[in-house]
Amino acid sequence: MSIPTPRIRSLLLATTALAACSTYRPPVTPFRAPASVPADSWDSILAHPQPITVTTWVTGEVKVDRSLLLDRSQPAAATTPDDKVWVPVLAHRIVHATRGVYLVDTGLDSTFAQRGRGNIGGLAVLAAPFMTIARQEVGADPASRLRAAHDVLRGVFFTHLHLDHTAGVPGLPHDVPYVAGRGSLDDAYESGMMAHIDHLRGVSQLEEIDFSAARELAPLGKAVDLLGDGSLWAIHTPGHSRGHVSYLVNATSGPVLLIGDASHTRWGFEHGVAPGKVTDAAASRASLERIAAFARAYPRVKLVFGHDP
Repeated sequence: MSIPTPRIRSLLLATTALAACSTYRPPVTPFRAPASVPADSWDSILAHPQPITVTTWVTGEVKVDRSLLLDRSQPAAATTPDDKVWVPVLAHRIVHATRGVYLVDTGLDSTFAQRGRGNIGGLAVLAAPFMTIARQEVGADPASRLRAAHDVLRGVFFTHLHLDHTAGVPGLPHDVPYVAGRGSLDDAYESGMMAHIDHLRGVSQLEEIDFSAARELAPLGKAVDLLGDGSLWAIHTPGHSRGHVSYLVNATSGPVLLIGDASHTRWGFEHGVAPGKVTDAAASRASLERIAAFARAYPRVKLVFGHDP
């Protein structure tokens, strides 16, 4: 029997990885928010902080093109090089005094400490099966961190469903609510060909937040009170993904706005440069402008960016 050449072995391994990719999509159901506290402005909401905390975890890093992070067609970013850069991949641990522990985004699972592509498959793997596209320290994944803290996970909220925000799901309990903005699932599968994922397998259903009937809270826009007590708010910030959601944590230690990929970096935000890879460029710029207006109106709110903690 002949022994395959290294090139053939690489092709066989990559083809196997591609074949293993699934098109599983969890069924969707509407997210049903509890009865909410009366609030008609961020002034009234922020005047009543709640017993909730947020901790941002760096679960690893991924290597991306800078043009994905910044729209280089905008003048402020025109001279930035389109090189590859390592950026942190985040998950946010939310702890409510009576409701328990939640995650916003899931980062990378423990497979990324074992190999440079973790649980990512698809044509990207076929083209370069041994290329390192991510790196992670052992124990940095969210499942390990939750175990170390003896946390019981109550649910997961996503900013959106791109692979660097869902890659931690395989290591987490699947019998808790998983929640995203309406339209996020379609985005994930439209963009999933080059780096296909199967992260949501085992999740029995995905709850979708429909902002069409949500209250308007200027200047951020449509917002939903997720826990009913004014502690955690979902804000519709479409553009990078049509269902993209940012989250306002109304903590007694000070409010925190988890921007997600509505702005990947502080530099991009401070220079008014929207992300480079978006579903809707006009919506992306509009979301960024609303967040900037909110930051000017409420400078005490801490901002946490999608890949720049």
